[in-house]
Amino acid sequence: MRDSRTERQIIGRTGRNGKPGSSRTMLCKEITEIQLEDKLEKIDNIYIRRDAIEAIRVNKLKDQLDNILFHEELFQSFCKVLDDLETSFKPSLLEKKMDKTDLSNQNLIDLKTNLARRKLDYQSVKDALKEKWALWYAENHHKTEEQKEEERQSMKTALLRTLKEEIQLLLEGNCRNFYNKIAHAIRRSILYDEIDPIFVRQTWTEIEKEIAEADKKIFISAIYYNKACFIIKSKDEGHIDKAIKELEKAKTSLELRLQNNVAEGTYLACFR
Repeated sequence: MRDSRTERQIIGRTGRNGKPGSSRTMLCKEITEIQLEDKLEKIDNIYIRRDAIEAIRVNKLKDQLDNILFHEELFQSFCKVLDDLETSFKPSLLEKKMDKTDLSNQNLIDLKTNLARRKLDYQSVKDALKEKWALWYAENHHKTEEQKEEERQSMKTALLRTLKEEIQLLLEGNCRNFYNKIAHAIRRSILYDEIDPIFVRQTWTEIEKEIAEADKKIFISAIYYNKACFIIKSKDEGHIDKAIKELEKAKTSLELRLQNNVAEGTYLACFR
């Protein structure tokens, strides 16, 4: 048996309905020696050795449980910050919904009033904050195993500070991952491509300008491609030619990005 407690439980089950039972311990020499990492000794010594091994295993489980509970504490801290984000952002009910199938034209008009003053919509802000948490956790979760309580509390404080700084940037419309910006523009395109194409075009133009200013050319092909999709749906005069030009720019920028990736990979391989 793995430990004395389990052994006593099994032996106790030999008696039923008030009648006594009996038991006999039988050991496999090869398996027992592997488990004890030693040669077989007297049976009493084997029991002591076995229980010592089990005690070590249980203590390790306690340490693991303590570590798991701290990870849960970190996650709950993030969830609290995520809930508080709504208080800071103050989205309307329409902003939290943003589902075209459930919104009337009047709802969309009312919603646009709120969106027009946002550099980044609520859903994109939430997604960016979740991503920040995931990246932070991936980088830090392995550090908690040997930490003392003071070190863990310092880590928790650092997490809250990181999330607070990220929220401040997001509320100002600054997002490190431009794909969240692109998702922000796509959602607006889906909502307003039919009733307010000018609003959608302005959104894409602003993001394209931000990417150019931030020198984030790795994202630019996604901008051109999505703009082409919007132009095709808008059916403005000459929309096919305009869409083709955007797709050509997307193709050129994507090819350039692939070439850069190959060059970077080759460069790194030379130093391995």
